[in-house]
Amino acid sequence: MKRTIALLAAAASLGAAAIDYDFEQPALVPAPQKADWRLDACTELDDGFVLRLTCPKDGGQAAAWLAAKVKEAFGISCKVEAPTLAPVENLGPEEYRLLTYKRGVEIRAGGFAGVRWAFMTLRQMVQPKRGTATVQGWICPAAKISDAPAFAFRGMHLCWFPETSAAQIERAIRLAGYYKFNVVVLETWGAFRSEKYPWYGWPDGKMTKQEIARLVALGRDLGVTLVPQLNVYGPATMCRSISGKHATLDLDPTHAPLFEPRNGWNWCLSNPEAIKMIKELAAEMHEAFGNPPYFHVGCDEGCPPTCPKCRAADYNQLFSSLVKELADEFDKRGAGVMMWHDMLLKKSDGQKGARFEGFYCNGDERAEELLDSLPRSVAICDWHYGPARADGKYPTLDYFQAKGFRTITSPACDPSGIAAQAKYAREHGLFGFLVTTWAGFHGRNVPATMLNAAHAAWGGEYPGPKLHQDMTSPCNEHLRQVNWDMGNKDRRNTGFFDEQFPSTTVTW
Repeated sequence: MKRTIALLAAAASLGAAAIDYDFEQPALVPAPQKADWRLDACTELDDGFVLRLTCPKDGGQAAAWLAAKVKEAFGISCKVEAPTLAPVENLGPEEYRLLTYKRGVEIRAGGFAGVRWAFMTLRQMVQPKRGTATVQGWICPAAKISDAPAFAFRGMHLCWFPETSAAQIERAIRLAGYYKFNVVVLETWGAFRSEKYPWYGWPDGKMTKQEIARLVALGRDLGVTLVPQLNVYGPATMCRSISGKHATLDLDPTHAPLFEPRNGWNWCLSNPEAIKMIKELAAEMHEAFGNPPYFHVGCDEGCPPTCPKCRAADYNQLFSSLVKELADEFDKRGAGVMMWHDMLLKKSDGQKGARFEGFYCNGDERAEELLDSLPRSVAICDWHYGPARADGKYPTLDYFQAKGFRTITSPACDPSGIAAQAKYAREHGLFGFLVTTWAGFHGRNVPATMLNAAHAAWGGEYPGPKLHQDMTSPCNEHLRQVNWDMGNKDRRNTGFFDEQFPSTTVTW
């Protein structure tokens, strides 16, 4: 009885004790592998605060970047101190430790990339000091955070449509960097303004070389490599099939021989002029993007040939030769080719009872022969857009990896599918992770895709509510910060929709 009274008295005493802070635990995206919080202890970030940095590689460059980003994001200066350049805890190039405590902030990282990701975490933790009418400094809870990515290749696929503005693409790239993706595959849907072939694409396309150069520089600053995608097989129309449009033939039918008859969906692979144009367009785009280490050639959802010369030829050989020639050309440029997977699996293998039942298989009966003919430098992006499979298995990923190809799992916006595919890819040592967005990257799909994919790419699963419309989603605040970085003053470029009451066509 005496012990119970003593405990109650102690509890009452503790309850009466005043505390200065009671932080809500920050919702970090992606959630770190380990986080120890002191939610009753405060770190203050005032003008001139001390930020200690330990980075054995590129430490000087990282220190300058940190100081600039603190000024840009918080409007204050910081004093970056580098106590040692010696290796710390054998951290990997993207691994980091972030410590916040009363005396300041400390970042330990194996390389510049880790410093970037530590800063993105810090930004998600801070909030303005309370009790003032305007921002007078920043605060965050005391914490010790450790994290490292699950994949070295963490990509996000974006489509640039003629209706899409450069500002909308910039927002997406900034959000990708904020959530610690390191690759953005940027696919043109008639928006690229080619100087060599100005008639290939819509004349009002906003994907100019000047905009590309600006976005590539932005991505480089954020640690995000921009990779161009040109469909060298499949959607040569550069338009969604549902639209019935063709970015070339609708306005200039004189170039019809370059495309398959009827709908012009595929390039005419038996036409040497088409092959020449494809190669030159690919080189032009690669150069416009600053010669990145990858180039995506598309190659999904092709149709059987309607051209009489293509039908008379060995069509698989035409397809294989094109991909091999492009792979050789990009190898000389120091880059690897990426392509979608579905034309490399025969359609019958995706039917009920077959070995890849339920997976996207669009190739003909010689698809395996086509696959075997490709150089192993090609990275295959295996797309599967449904929810998590009941058996948890993804045999197509195993198939391509067993064939010796670098294999990248490519989900879409379904939360369970994103988590399951990433988990399978991690457990089976796949090359990378590439979340796709296509025409659906607007509205509620934005937080659903970004939150779940970011967690998956770094080794976890989004712990928050699964409802897309959850108004407490951290993505709301993070997208707002991205808008601040852009200096955006256009109401339409805030939030997840262009308008409060979205019209039938929404561009983001």
